[in-house]
Amino acid sequence: MALSSALALLRGFAVAQVLSPSEFGRYAVVVASGIFCSSLLGWGAIERTNKRFPRLFTDGHGYQALVEADRICWSLLRRFSFVGSGSVAISLVWRTDLSVLVLAAALISFSTAVQLVYTSVHRSSGDLSTIGPAFLARNILTLLFALVGAVMAGPMGAVIGELIATLAGSWISRRYATRLTEDRSKATSIKVNIPDEERDIWLFLAFLLASTPLYLDRLVVTTLFGEAATGTYSLLMLFVTGSVTFCTIIVQKVGPQLVRLQRSGASLSIQTGVAGTWIGITLLVVIGAVLAGGLSFQMVMPILAGKYQVGYDLLLPTAVLATLQFSMFLDWLLLSHDREGFVFVSACIYFMGLVVATILAAYHTWSLPAFLWGMVGAKLAHTSSLALFSASLSRPMPSWSLKFQSSGRDQGDIQ
Repeated sequence: MALSSALALLRGFAVAQVLSPSEFGRYAVVVASGIFCSSLLGWGAIERTNKRFPRLFTDGHGYQALVEADRICWSLLRRFSFVGSGSVAISLVWRTDLSVLVLAAALISFSTAVQLVYTSVHRSSGDLSTIGPAFLARNILTLLFALVGAVMAGPMGAVIGELIATLAGSWISRRYATRLTEDRSKATSIKVNIPDEERDIWLFLAFLLASTPLYLDRLVVTTLFGEAATGTYSLLMLFVTGSVTFCTIIVQKVGPQLVRLQRSGASLSIQTGVAGTWIGITLLVVIGAVLAGGLSFQMVMPILAGKYQVGYDLLLPTAVLATLQFSMFLDWLLLSHDREGFVFVSACIYFMGLVVATILAAYHTWSLPAFLWGMVGAKLAHTSSLALFSASLSRPMPSWSLKFQSSGRDQGDIQ
């Protein structure tokens, strides 16, 4: 996974070197929009696997996670067929040269969603040996195809290369998930009842709102500052993406572990101790990596820094933003205690922070560094609210939070 993360960063820097700032900004917008919409295709089904699958494995019904993952992916395919064909039809009528990019973004959404579903099977089992090879294979293919596509056909070629790699990555993840659950095939006779109306819509909305500043921010930058500035911003976001990827690597283990601990009756002090230890380790590694990355960017890649006009006024807020990505540990701690309401409220705070930063940037003609500091403020408010909610776990669940809980969720599901 660490090598996979390094390849993802290398891919970004390599494509940025080949393309112009405006072209790189266009490529980044399409890919980021596609990844963001992957959650929309699932409409809550993907997010629900975060708790559902670890609990299935804990209760000895791991094979059912694969059964449900396949069912979710068929549902994703049906939705993609509708959304993809409709989007292309509209884009063909509106502007022909957008049709390929719209279809590519839709396909990236579908393949990313599929890989997320099967990755949830991997991490829920507690055996992480399959996650690394799956992501490594995807990132090797992405590096090769995106770079070759960028050289041959510019931003559209890079997007198509990204698309090919994500489709291959989703297939590889499915193969690894199948191998992981082969020894649990005796559980096939067990029926699992998961009505659609019991999916946690609030958790889906929370993840959607929290993802908006990470992926749709490039559209905001394009609107406020233009495509060239979006290229600069997207280059900086490679550091944030690297931090997110590293935190995700650790969360693959820690998140489901927290759910299993809660399911098995472990005390809150044990759970917070596990989460706090890994947060500390992650912060040390991320801060060190960000400092080293920022210095090497200025010293080792001065041509790229000059091409995209990146200075310390942009690197400093980017470093702070990258450091704050450890908040996903707090998400999992709250989710393990069924505090979806807290996660949703924190996500709303994050989203409103982006809205406020966008409005201020538009009406006060902020510079790009000022907008980045606005993004830092939004993320700081998000992380602080999660920390405060996590500190209140020892107290009874407040009445307002009960409105965000699904009745009968995860109780009596296994018939």
